[in-house]
Amino acid sequence: MITELLNRLIGEWSTETQKAGLNLKGPLFALKASEARVKDRKINFFVFDHNSHEPVVLMKLARTSSYEQRLRDEYRALNKVVTLKTLSHTTPFPIGLFDYCNHVVLIEQCLPGDPLSVLLRRHKRNGRDQMHQDISRAMNWLLTFQEGTRAETVLFEGSAVVEAALNLLKMRHNGKQLADDFTQNLFQLAVEFTGLAIPRTASHGDFWPGNVLMNDSKIGVIDWDYFEPDQFPFNDAFLFITSYARTYPWQSWRWASRKEAFAHAFLEKNWFSQLMKETITDYLQELGIPEKSISLFYALFLMEMASTDQGLDRDQQQSKRWMEFLDLYAGNWKTSIFYTK
Repeated sequence: MITELLNRLIGEWSTETQKAGLNLKGPLFALKASEARVKDRKINFFVFDHNSHEPVVLMKLARTSSYEQRLRDEYRALNKVVTLKTLSHTTPFPIGLFDYCNHVVLIEQCLPGDPLSVLLRRHKRNGRDQMHQDISRAMNWLLTFQEGTRAETVLFEGSAVVEAALNLLKMRHNGKQLADDFTQNLFQLAVEFTGLAIPRTASHGDFWPGNVLMNDSKIGVIDWDYFEPDQFPFNDAFLFITSYARTYPWQSWRWASRKEAFAHAFLEKNWFSQLMKETITDYLQELGIPEKSISLFYALFLMEMASTDQGLDRDQQQSKRWMEFLDLYAGNWKTSIFYTK
């Protein structure tokens, strides 16, 4: 299969690669790379030219109908975001969508750099100054992306939003009830911020350190199959800091448990949690959102992640993991870094 795909790259598909400014010449070499959890649904091939030391093309081959649709979605998303001049060279250029033996194949140019999640695990970006720079660069990229896709401003609908989120949580988790004092506080905040003007923007949908590439002083963002053109802006930022805390190697080369990592980052006072708070406070300040509202919107984010199928390819097990975070947050909300009296 790999040989046939490579032959098509320099054969019948070469017109599209040339339009993208690539002049591929054989012999080509491909490195197969797919996560274990999706290898039965999708295969990635990193393609090297005959004289290249870095991959120049990424081929994604879908093995299920659901992943075929995701590749089609990503192709449409990339065609939109590459038109944003402010994001030039930070998103993959879509070369084309092709059919191979009844499989959908998405071909895109590779961006230089390594995933931030990998660099963290290798202890390459774990110094405090470096972490601050990396997170700031990711948030600045996100703000630039959101500014370039900004749509209308809507008014927050208050208690109705909290009520709907709680009802969905109950439906998805067998009547799940959160602590009374926590939900009462959410309703109080919702009333206080009823009518708050919130910009609608596009959403990457899976903005975590594994999809953020670092290359010296440059940044790249990959995997756009969960792109949404019109969303509230908070979820990308909240997903990034929550998954960053989970990715950070707390115990030498190993991850801490999910609960330990979440508590250390959001429920305890330390240098890392202070960095997370400053990151979100600065980000929301750029959007004109008051700091006191963070605890409300972060809780709504956790409820959405635990309850809905939007934004991520999460299964029941993943939903339960987000439910663990929500339970921790709801049970310790007064010690949260986002809590303000």
